[in-house]
Amino acid sequence: MQKNLVCSEGSFYIRKDTKTIYVQGTINGKHYKKSIGKKVTPLSKKWMERQDPMQVLLKILNIQEDKSNNVSLRDFGLRVLRSDSYNRGIQTQKEYERILDRVIAPYFEHFKFEDITALDLLEFFNSVSKQFSYDRAKRTKNILCNILETAHDEDLMKKNIVRARAVQKHQFKKTVKTTQAYTVFEVKKMLSKSEGWLKVFLELSIKYGLRTGEAMGLKWDDFDLERGFFKIQRSITKGVITESSEVIHQNKNHLREIYLFPETIDLLKRFQTFRMSKEWLFISKDG
Repeated sequence: MQKNLVCSEGSFYIRKDTKTIYVQGTINGKHYKKSIGKKVTPLSKKWMERQDPMQVLLKILNIQEDKSNNVSLRDFGLRVLRSDSYNRGIQTQKEYERILDRVIAPYFEHFKFEDITALDLLEFFNSVSKQFSYDRAKRTKNILCNILETAHDEDLMKKNIVRARAVQKHQFKKTVKTTQAYTVFEVKKMLSKSEGWLKVFLELSIKYGLRTGEAMGLKWDDFDLERGFFKIQRSITKGVITESSEVIHQNKNHLREIYLFPETIDLLKRFQTFRMSKEWLFISKDG
């Protein structure tokens, strides 16, 4: 028995729902219940008969304390983010890891998991809201809360502070950005004055609401000019091609038939005559 600890008599018990062996006891006035990681078997029952429950409990608590002290939030958070990266696109995953590395980890670098409180979270959310947009601040909060909830599940934290009432009630104030849009006159002028591939690029982007990466990812096979429609089936971001079938949370335009205006069909047919590639609509000077 360790010094300076006031321990009451401990005991083993079996959870009926999981058939798992637990040990319980009171140390310095605080009651603990911990799984020993064993299922009930004839061997484990004999093992229980030979063990001192309090010694088993103290060993478990010491291991958990050492485990918590030796794990950095940065390293653990990276494991968490990569464990469910299959749910995200490549660029989104990189963004998550950047937020962890540049925003979350520096703020909590001197904290142990056990030291983080609900008040610390609220102060962090406040600092984030002053630095970033609503969407980025909310994403940062979700990343941190996911890491801390997993840390609690892994017994790195005794208390799940993410479930604290103040944290649950917290919301970022959504501010509406004032974005200056092109006027109808300016759009018409751009479409009338542009030529070649740029004219086609602007026509598809402006009239059909395509993102830049979606327009860059268009192939001739995506178009049926006789029936007059096309599909958005991929996007290109920073040189990485992402097919729509690889994206779990698809954009509403993806894999949906988008019907073309007659003037767009005529433009595409003329452009097709002088197309630079048999596969892609838009290619660089290097192909």
